[in-house]
Amino acid sequence: MRKFTFFSLLSLLLLIYLSIIFFKATDNPDFCNSCHFMKPYYDNWASSSHNTVPCYKCHYGPGKKDYIGGKLRLTGEILRYFAGFYSKEIKTKVKDEVCLECHKKEEFLDKEIKFTEKEISFNHNFHLNDKIDNLNFRCQNCHSELVQGKHTAVSIKVCILCHFIGGEFGKKGECGICHGPPKEELLIWGVPFKHYEYIKGGVDCLTCHLNVISGRGDVKSEKCLDCHIEVKREFLDRRKIHDIHVRKENISCFRCHEEIKHGKIMVTQVFSPQCQECHGNAHFVQEKIYSGTGGIGVPNLPDRMFIAGVICQGCHKVNLERTLTGPHFKLPKANPSECVFCHGKNFDKLLLKWQNLVKERIERIKKREKIYSLLKDLKILQYDSKKIELNLELVNKDKSFGAHNIRYINLLLDEVEKELKIDTKKPDIERIYSNNPKCIDCHFGIENKNLYFKNKEFLHGPHLFNYKCNDCHIEDEPSKDLHGNLKKISEDCNSCHHQKEKNCEDCHKIQKEFYSGEYLSESMDVMKEAGIDCSDCHIEGGKIIKPEPNVCSNCHETSYEKDFTEKLNSIKSEIRKFEFKIEEIVNKLKERGNKKEIIDFYNFLEEYEKFKKEGSYGTHNIMFMEEFLEKIKKYNY
Repeated sequence: MRKFTFFSLLSLLLLIYLSIIFFKATDNPDFCNSCHFMKPYYDNWASSSHNTVPCYKCHYGPGKKDYIGGKLRLTGEILRYFAGFYSKEIKTKVKDEVCLECHKKEEFLDKEIKFTEKEISFNHNFHLNDKIDNLNFRCQNCHSELVQGKHTAVSIKVCILCHFIGGEFGKKGECGICHGPPKEELLIWGVPFKHYEYIKGGVDCLTCHLNVISGRGDVKSEKCLDCHIEVKREFLDRRKIHDIHVRKENISCFRCHEEIKHGKIMVTQVFSPQCQECHGNAHFVQEKIYSGTGGIGVPNLPDRMFIAGVICQGCHKVNLERTLTGPHFKLPKANPSECVFCHGKNFDKLLLKWQNLVKERIERIKKREKIYSLLKDLKILQYDSKKIELNLELVNKDKSFGAHNIRYINLLLDEVEKELKIDTKKPDIERIYSNNPKCIDCHFGIENKNLYFKNKEFLHGPHLFNYKCNDCHIEDEPSKDLHGNLKKISEDCNSCHHQKEKNCEDCHKIQKEFYSGEYLSESMDVMKEAGIDCSDCHIEGGKIIKPEPNVCSNCHETSYEKDFTEKLNSIKSEIRKFEFKIEEIVNKLKERGNKKEIIDFYNFLEEYEKFKKEGSYGTHNIMFMEEFLEKIKKYNY
């Protein structure tokens, strides 16, 4: 009996000793790595921020009871391993209490955290609230990445599954909960884009970022059969299912749910190839303009809305018309008032200004191109007709006159004007944009806008060589009435010009030459012969002015003033008629095909352009005014 008791005690001591050795040996993470299928998990742990924490600390539990229970489970796993009944899929549970031993709640609960390369904002306090759909989240529900990512890292796929379950978007403005809009100016395909301006204007993210999710995250009934013999009615209770599978068993979401993908629309999805399959590529020109491609001699420049992923239906609202033969869809012209919804007050008016400006340029180019084509046919003039025809065809067939891509259309017209050698007196577009990026964002093409100011033609182009928009205009929020108004300093041209005493010809060289018989005319004006200088007519009370016809009465009789006024009004009237009749004249010349007539008209047209460029309508050389008046009348009648 004593011998039996001795051996029993010895066996017990040996068992305790072996248990201690077993416990100590299996506490070492290297023991886990001794099973071949554990290697990827071990490597993942070894490269993580938790590599100083032994496996058992997290996987067993916080107390002694959990520790003993963990060792017993391990013993069972070892036996199954050697018996060949083991599973490669690891099912593990990590209690929240284990995490909170090291990660104290006060260190992270109320803090906003940025995670992933997208810097998504996250708050633990909100997600650990038991009232969120009664789901009772645990740490490991989100911190679940193993082989696919860093050990215990957050899987963004889990976030997407919860936030977009059912394939539904959030409410307006909810995108900002996770995604703060980029504050810096982005360069997308070389085009500056500022998110914050649109967010400030109340534009919803989903206006531009369409198709941001694919999938619904559904659970198919056959998934249940992977683990269960049958699907019971109680499995249809979502909350009960989550309580068992998520809170208690900590089963991975994607064992049951299908994955949902989330991301912004790709640029290639802006157009609708599914429509083209039946209807053909009817809008390929509009697509080229919108994407800023297809022109000759100009760089690719996609419209900003194209870059943002705004599809055609973003502006052209699809109308459904139900007919007896079935539904009929119409894609009508966009209403400019739609622009205001995204871009703010008065943007519809700005769009109309763009379009009018483009139409004016096209008309000016058409008149020049028609006469040039006659000269090209006669081999008198050479130019790249293919470049002109293709670029103009893109602009004309697009039919939006700038609405689809005001920047690219202006570039196309710039290239046409260069080829036709139309003198526009404006700097390159790169220079204009670099000096006035904020203004040119909206007022693209302003360098082509000419208007009348103080009864004198004002050309934006030449002023943009040396000045910025805010030198003359009030810089304010576009939605405010003061935006773009002229500053007081700009109400009088002389507030900038004529500040220093200079020779007139420094700025007015061609006017000086015209007056002296060295430009257009070979004879100097009669007043120049009489020794009358610029200052005699253009200075009054010590100030430089643009004189009215009544200044003539200072030296001449009243009849001279009346005669001069009549001639001045007559030549302006004839110029307006000629502008209107140029197309008709060119068509008649083309019908007759008389080479001498065509060359004579071309020479007159060159003279006409120079006459207009001088700007005084002949005032600086009265004899030439009378000669020119006779010439233009021949073409007008």
